[in-house]
Amino acid sequence: MKHQLHKAFTLIELCVVLVIIAIAAAMVFPWSNRQDIPREQFRKSMQHLAAAGTNAKNLAVSTSKLHVLHVELDEGRFYIAVEDEDTPLEGTLSSLPDGSRFNRAELESEQASGVLKIRFAPDGWADNASITAIGPAGRSTPPQTITVAFTLNCGTLRLSDSASLR
Repeated sequence: MKHQLHKAFTLIELCVVLVIIAIAAAMVFPWSNRQDIPREQFRKSMQHLAAAGTNAKNLAVSTSKLHVLHVELDEGRFYIAVEDEDTPLEGTLSSLPDGSRFNRAELESEQASGVLKIRFAPDGWADNASITAIGPAGRSTPPQTITVAFTLNCGTLRLSDSASLR
């Protein structure tokens, strides 16, 4: 009887090749996704700014006190305070991530600088304001620009982006 010799890969050899491919993929894909993290953090911080406006409006209505959303344009920070107080309410202090900055701010169609103070009244009205910020650039993408607009009745907060927001 003759033994036939089959030329094929063994199970061990196939497993070794799969492990090598998995290690290579783990090294490549997380690296490519890390470049999007600063952009995503910037996008989320601008969404947080829009939510802070809604929160300030709700606080003003529920407490029957005028609340102010302070936006420190040079520092890249924002917080909510009761009128005539510059102390942030607990849990409301936030800031833009590194590599991001406020670019333009308008209050009632006037260019603002320094600290922008958007008022929210107990009867539901708010100052008309818009704030534009520029986020970090990706490895192969331009810097992201997002504008948050607060309308007179504060019923809608518009969050627009130079790229589409998902």
